[in-house]
Amino acid sequence: MLKIGKIKTMTKKELYILMDKKRVEIGMSNNEYIFSPVNSIILADKYCKNLEIIYKNFKETKICSILYKGKETTSICLNSKRSTSGRNFDCMHELIHYWFHENELFMCADKESDYYEWEANEGAAQFLMPYQIYLPLFKRTRIKLLQKDKYLNTNELSNSICKELSTYFNVGTLAISVRMQGLSYELLQYEQGVSINNLDIKSATQLGINKSYS
Repeated sequence: MLKIGKIKTMTKKELYILMDKKRVEIGMSNNEYIFSPVNSIILADKYCKNLEIIYKNFKETKICSILYKGKETTSICLNSKRSTSGRNFDCMHELIHYWFHENELFMCADKESDYYEWEANEGAAQFLMPYQIYLPLFKRTRIKLLQKDKYLNTNELSNSICKELSTYFNVGTLAISVRMQGLSYELLQYEQGVSINNLDIKSATQLGINKSYS
C-alpha cells in the first residue's frame, strides 16, 4: 500500500487481488476452462442497486463514459458512438469507480492519467481479462498464428492476436493491445517458465518506466 497526499493507493498486485476477490464474490472464476466473457452492462444491472445505464451521442468521441453518484440513484452514461465491445470496457471502468471510489462524479476520457483513472482502467482490465487467463491464451494464440503463417511480421502478428483475443474477452482491440503492453513484464516471466501463481506483478510506475500511473 502506497500513499499520495490523502489518497491511499494500491500496488498493481494488490489491485489485482481485489479484482479477483470481487469476481469470486459475484460468482465468476479465473479458471480458463470455465471462463466466459463478462458483459459489464448486464453485470451493472444485476449487482448494482438504483443504477441506470444511459446512452448518449457525445460530440467528442474522446469522452468514453461518465459516472454520477446521486443520493437516490446512480447513472452511468456511455458514449453511443463507441462500439459494443468498447462500451463493455467503458462500463466496467465506471463500475470500478462505483464500487471502490468515493467521488460523486467521474468522467472517463482517453487522456486521463491520474491515480483513480489508473485504478479504474487497470481494475477493469483485470476484471474483464484476468492475467491468469490472458497470458496462457496470448501465448497459445501467438504460437498458433505463427504455425499458420511463419512469415507474419511483428505488426501483423500483433494485430491478429488482438483480433482473436478481442472476440474471446468481448472488448475492443485497443483494450487488448493496451493489456498486452501492460502485462509485458509478467509475460516475459511467464515465457521464461515462471508459473502464473508465482509471477512478480508490478506496474510500469513500480518498475520505474513511467513516473505517472500506468
